[in-house]
Amino acid sequence: MTSPDISVILSTFNRAHLLASAIDAFLQQDTRGVTFEVIIVDNNSTDDTKAIVSEYVKSHPGLVKYIFEPKQGLSHGRNSGIANANGNILVFTDDDVRANNNWISELHRAFHTYPDAVYFGGKVLPLWRASKPQWADPRLGSFALQDYGKEPQTIDRSYQRCLIGANLACRKELIERVGGFDPATQRVKDGIGSLEDHEWQIRIWAEGLHGKYVPDVQVSTPIQPERLRKGYHRNWHFKHGIFRAMLRDPQIEASSWRILDTPGHVYRATFNFFWSSVVKRLQFSPQDSFRLECEALDCLGFIFARWRGRLFS
Repeated sequence: MTSPDISVILSTFNRAHLLASAIDAFLQQDTRGVTFEVIIVDNNSTDDTKAIVSEYVKSHPGLVKYIFEPKQGLSHGRNSGIANANGNILVFTDDDVRANNNWISELHRAFHTYPDAVYFGGKVLPLWRASKPQWADPRLGSFALQDYGKEPQTIDRSYQRCLIGANLACRKELIERVGGFDPATQRVKDGIGSLEDHEWQIRIWAEGLHGKYVPDVQVSTPIQPERLRKGYHRNWHFKHGIFRAMLRDPQIEASSWRILDTPGHVYRATFNFFWSSVVKRLQFSPQDSFRLECEALDCLGFIFARWRGRLFS
């Protein structure tokens, strides 16, 4: 049996109600002759995930595959999908993402247009189920969206932008060179704020390799109700700061002074973000005010993790 050009890997946990729409979007692709397989990794779900995917396996044998991964966590799920993939191009996405009908063909075209790039990402656009609140800034990482503009961009050590896992692809040989996704920084169950995508890309940049942002490679995601509440975003950014503290990114660690293992510029940034948030609120700019508040909470999460590590090590 001929290997497919592309392996789409989707790791899911207890979101059976979203799977049919995601899989249908894959099956309705205008591939323009590009062959692919869809690997659904059931990351220890307790709902109807297996039953739903099994129906697609029966109706589309060889195209849809079901894998069960008992080790909890998104990195474990993705790595299990990688181990079972037959394509030379590996594509990662999420269960709440809806791929454009030319997604597969545009990805394949990107890999041939930029032969020196080892990984790719594109736009992740919002589908607002309700009216967007005034304070909601789509640039917040907690919305899990991605739009870096209309022009392709090279992502490398000198221009570090994280391409998120909702729309992320790589050459298979890249995994052999830098490894898969690290469980230490992964999302577990319904956790938030994780950094498995960023950590993986830091390893790529350290090897002198680069990726490409390609705007024509597009997916969309419905904005879930919980992401229309401020509390979700505050919690996400605080926990994201905790993961950033674990990451030990050399760019963040560089500082002329430290207190309790925390670089001095993190303290300055925390104060500046909070103060700027207050100023923007007084200027009746709710979107900028809340975005800056979330940036400050991200820094607080970082400080909390470093203080906890130093005081209770």
